[in-house]
Amino acid sequence: MVRRLVGAGANVRALTRDPRGAGLPEGVHVVAGDLTRPSSLAEALEGVDRVFLFPVAETAREVVALARSPARRLVRGRAYGRGHGRTG
Repeated sequence: MVRRLVGAGANVRALTRDPRGAGLPEGVHVVAGDLTRPSSLAEALEGVDRVFLFPVAETAREVVALARSPARRLVRGRAYGRGHGRTG
């Protein structure tokens, strides 16, 4: 999704636990944060108007509420359980 948005000319900010190892395309504003720790999301959400979000089940409600605050549009994918899809 990130590559498609960048290819379409969108300004993209991506949240990851490991910004140096994320391997995101050039032009993406990479921000450190962790969806299992909602308190780490402030910088990633500052000034956004659209959010594509795939929360983890344990913090999904809190993270969705935080994302809705600044965002005019929120697209939410399925919440994952602890450890699902994690690489680190």
